[in-house]
Amino acid sequence: MKNLLVVSNLHVYFETPAGLVRANNGLNLHLEEGCNLGIMGESGCGKTVLVYTLLGLQQPGKIITGSILFSGRELVNLPEAELNHIRGRQIALIPQNQSTALNPLLKVGEQIGEVCVNLNRPDIRLEGARRLLSDLGLGDIHSVEHILKSYPHQLSGGMRQRVLTAMALLSEPDLLVADEPTTALDANTRTTTLNILKEASKRTSLLVISHDLPALKTLCPKLGVMYAGRIVEYGDTLSLMSNPLHPYSRLLMKCQQAGDYLDIPLTGFESRDLLGDNEGCSFAPFCPQATGICFKELPLEVCLDNSRVVCHLYTQSGMKLC
Repeated sequence: MKNLLVVSNLHVYFETPAGLVRANNGLNLHLEEGCNLGIMGESGCGKTVLVYTLLGLQQPGKIITGSILFSGRELVNLPEAELNHIRGRQIALIPQNQSTALNPLLKVGEQIGEVCVNLNRPDIRLEGARRLLSDLGLGDIHSVEHILKSYPHQLSGGMRQRVLTAMALLSEPDLLVADEPTTALDANTRTTTLNILKEASKRTSLLVISHDLPALKTLCPKLGVMYAGRIVEYGDTLSLMSNPLHPYSRLLMKCQQAGDYLDIPLTGFESRDLLGDNEGCSFAPFCPQATGICFKELPLEVCLDNSRVVCHLYTQSGMKLC
């Protein structure tokens, strides 16, 4: 199957008073057309930086090196005018922070109207927005008018999240990126949102960034585990969740036994500081299976059937490098 998105050796750094933050540090991933990929990991591991880098919105971060191919087209260093044609049309985003993503000075209908105008089909798209908002649990099409006439601060967090979801789906994008799509939703609305995204995935590919493990299991047949700016394991979701290969992935799955969300740091070790650089594996200081080489050399990616893992445990075993 043809790849829709291929990210290769991506390094995105931020200069801060405390030093250089390596938010994405040699990141690799691929997503095939018509498929859904989930990315999971602790807060602060670089997931959201990846999302905004795909859209060319990583500033003040800088892409030091790496490649982002979307439908065979290189996005790194693409002129802003060409990126603008891709953003919101071919690649659409459901942002994580619904409290700041909407303009507080404009009514919801005005903001959806701006999106519709940018898509060059204002009448049809606005009617589509009404249907989407209704499908997302905001009442029938007639009562949705009340939502359209409201300011963002007059809506609950769940309502704002559903508005953002509807806005992202309007363009019928080739790739829909959902950054924590179930955040701030009650159980019923969460189920409705997952159903909408599942239905949307029949027409578009999904890249889902989430702490919500059941949501990832529902939406994404493929899963990547991210730690300290890298994808350390990739494979079939059910297989990865039931039989994780990377030591970090195993600890994440233990968290699932205690609860379904990963919005708190894992117990037993501190989250990796992305400041500075390290010679070996970023997880080595916390890994119960670390050996001497783990502290000295960066591990390479190993291919195992339908899985990929970045860990010295497998390179030392003579497994095939990717």
